[in-house]
Amino acid sequence: MSLSAIFRHRLGCIAILLLTSLSALADKPKQKVETFGRIEARAEQIYRGDSLVVSYVLYSTAPFSGIAQDAKLKKVKNAKFRHLPTGGRLSQNRVREDGKIYYRLVVASYSVVPTGNADVMMPELTYEAIVSFRQSSGSLLEDFFGGGGVIEQIEKIKTPSLKLPVVEKPRRSTREMMEDRSSGSSHII
Repeated sequence: MSLSAIFRHRLGCIAILLLTSLSALADKPKQKVETFGRIEARAEQIYRGDSLVVSYVLYSTAPFSGIAQDAKLKKVKNAKFRHLPTGGRLSQNRVREDGKIYYRLVVASYSVVPTGNADVMMPELTYEAIVSFRQSSGSLLEDFFGGGGVIEQIEKIKTPSLKLPVVEKPRRSTREMMEDRSSGSSHII
């Protein structure tokens, strides 16, 4: 075999390796992840004149590794709101929903106060969350000791809107106030 034939053969092999590796990068399969979002409130209604903590929560079958695009709450119909700190770092926990295990991430929490008698409408928001997967290295021993890599992908998660009725706060009778005082539950300053 001549030197030029060997060179062409090696060049052909390198070209094939390069093309297959580039196609593998381009055709990186997207992992199947179940996601959904929800707006969670501490109560089913808001008392007129009181505040209520409302949280935007994301759920995923894969662990969250970050938020690619954060959605900001700009306006709440019939209410004023104030952003509450959620700890400043990405904290998530695992919960069971409908027989499946999901990772739960509280993205934002707000203190909401109604401005009138009309129902409060919390708007829907769309977040772009980063979820991560472990990639197998192909060797059981390497996988056991943390070999392989981590694959991250972006998932768009939409939280549907939530309607909170505004109700009048129930009044307490004089008898209830006197019973509270006699039981020692009131604080006299």
